[in-house]
Amino acid sequence: MVKTISIQRIGEDPTITLERLYKYVFRTLPFRMRLFNRGVDEQYLIDNTIEKYLFYHPMWVANTLIIAERPPLAPKILKQHIFVDAISGYRGLLSKTLPLNTVDVNRELLESHQIIEMDEVEKFVKDVQVKQINRSYLLKKPQHEIKELKLVYLPLWRIKVKSKFIDQVFVINANTGESENYIYQKR
Repeated sequence: MVKTISIQRIGEDPTITLERLYKYVFRTLPFRMRLFNRGVDEQYLIDNTIEKYLFYHPMWVANTLIIAERPPLAPKILKQHIFVDAISGYRGLLSKTLPLNTVDVNRELLESHQIIEMDEVEKFVKDVQVKQINRSYLLKKPQHEIKELKLVYLPLWRIKVKSKFIDQVFVINANTGESENYIYQKR
């Protein structure tokens, strides 16, 4: 019996399908490999794939408010979204609001998160607020307020290709097609 769990997934349906997946894998190859190895193309990658699966990478997302006092005017209130990788602790600012969907997935497809304590997550969020947001305010630093903190999952494709030219694991964002090898290596 397969155990499923309901999660908040980043992105909307449909994600990158298997038909389009290898186009994005091919793009992540080094330019020299694409240029000098003419036999390496999308079909070559398909033929030499020994493993591929979709999995879900955990991330904490904090919706925050930045309250900048500016007397005698009313305070300026800005919304900001901060992410914290729930495995490595890598963190930063999001440029826009993420679309979230509630989906049921097999528990085996979820990576287990290392950062589970709210105090620890809030410490990482405060670090982003101090080191990245406050840096743009020269005189008086703004106040910060965390409105919501939630665990979400980023869908990623993991593809292992092994051949005489390539022996590499590719991690592709299932929403955008961008390489996420950096996130995967930080584990």
